[in-house]
Amino acid sequence: MAEITKDICWNIGGARNLGFHLAQTEFVFMIDSDTFVDNSLARDALSFTTKMKRSREMGKELIYIHFPRILNSTGKQHGHHPAVALMSKRAYWMVGGCDEDFVGHYGNTDPHFKWRAAHTDGVTVVDVSKEIPDVHQLLQERGQGGWTELSRSTKNNKELLKAKTAGRVPWSSDYLRFAWRYLPALARL
Repeated sequence: MAEITKDICWNIGGARNLGFHLAQTEFVFMIDSDTFVDNSLARDALSFTTKMKRSREMGKELIYIHFPRILNSTGKQHGHHPAVALMSKRAYWMVGGCDEDFVGHYGNTDPHFKWRAAHTDGVTVVDVSKEIPDVHQLLQERGQGGWTELSRSTKNNKELLKAKTAGRVPWSSDYLRFAWRYLPALARL
């Protein structure tokens, strides 16, 4: 376990990189902190790891995306959740992880990762939206402090994504550009 010791606005990509850096399992089911899965979805996701191992034997890493979601506030389906994915640690790093140039501004963490995954040799992106149960998303109320006070303008990161996908700005290759530390006592739990 680890702790990011300096709070940086919208450090989603950095936190994901740290999580994949420290993960002690071959496969990681990545979900947002406001999202949960039921037992049925957990079993289905676990069954995908068998397919992932077979695909790896044939030279392809699989990344499962587009998990359908239900908003718990309404009980209605609301498209797919952009930040839920199942992949191996190997696939994550083949893609290049999350580009930490996007940290500090809101938006495009998921689109940039998915764009890179779709353009990475040896990686196949799989849409599971029609074959798996929904994830459940809890929505926080705006205006109650914390992340709600941060700017949600996507302007900076939209422009950065355009520049990177056009090849005008290189993708970053340095990771964990923030202060963090191991929490050895929690690692034993």
